Amino acid sequence: SRGLMVEPSFIWGVLGGTMPLVRLGLIACLIHGLAAQEPATWIFHGESREDLQSSGGVTFGQPGPRRPDYPRFDLANQAARFDGRGGRLMVADGPGRGFDFTNGDALTIEAWVKLDGLKKGSNVYLLGKGRTRAGSSNQNWALRLREMYGTACPSFLFATPKAESDQAEGHWHRWTTQRGLVDDGRWHHVAVSYRFGQPESIRGYVDGQEGPGAWDMGGPTQQAPVHDDDAVW
Repeated sequence: SRGLMVEPSFIWGVLGGTMPLVRLGLIACLIHGLAAQEPATWIFHGESREDLQSSGGVTFGQPGPRRPDYPRFDLANQAARFDGRGGRLMVADGPGRGFDFTNGDALTIEAWVKLDGLKKGSNVYLLGKGRTRAGSSNQNWALRLREMYGTACPSFLFATPKAESDQAEGHWHRWTTQRGLVDDGRWHHVAVSYRFGQPESIRGYVDGQEGPGAWDMGGPTQQAPVHDDDAVW
């Protein structure tokens, strides 16, 4: 199977969407495809890149998680701050890019995040493909943080083709952990993994600890997600 992984310390994390959790900082992360395909890699220290565009309030060169509190990182590790009002980084998709996932494909997404406020009832994107236009429902995959009970819970979201019999949100499938991050001024690690077509394969992690979660929208499905050449945000 193919996979996509976001790991700490190499590419700037991504934030998009219209429902912010106020502001969020993400450290540099690496996106790469697994298995037979060549990895797609972006390494940033604030310089411009032709294959990635920024929009809105994105500020590079911010202090990221650093030693000694975070021993995996060096003393000069940098992060990007997103203003929570639509600030985002965008990667164009196209044939052969390896960002599209369907049944049988495995996906893992990781990010280090530091909250800067919590907005009640909000859902904020860390990384997602599709749904870049208002009203669109072409979400191939997404990792978001959902505010629940005063915490920010990792939440995985995708859409399946809409059928006439679907309820208003029946083609959306969302899984959310029961444990979330608190706004304590510290960096936290979040991750989800999923093999499409196998809803029992979903896993969620906060600070390295796997925790329970639930399909709280649309329910589990063996249907393949929608996919097209919409961008990764």
